[in-house]
Amino acid sequence: MIRRLDKPMTGRDFDKLSPEAKEAIYRECERIGPGNGVPLTREQQAQHARFEKKFGKKKAAQRVQVSLEKALLKAADRFAAEHGMSRSQMIEQGIRKLLAS
Repeated sequence: MIRRLDKPMTGRDFDKLSPEAKEAIYRECERIGPGNGVPLTREQQAQHARFEKKFGKKKAAQRVQVSLEKALLKAADRFAAEHGMSRSQMIEQGIRKLLAS
């Protein structure tokens, strides 16, 4: 039973599952091994290379302190949780989009 999801499952999503569903996922993960995959096509290899070139390894992050209105912070946290990302990831994506425009 390989699960296909519209978006990746977060830890919170996993925590909400029943014990039986969690056990089924554990058993599935134990069955999957290196021999279960297939080699990437040339197109997939090229896509992977582009992704690595664009994003590569993350550089060391630096902590910053920002001030936000309480309501804005709550809305941001709610949005991040609904989209399976951390607050830092959401803020980083927002800054990248503003800089790209």
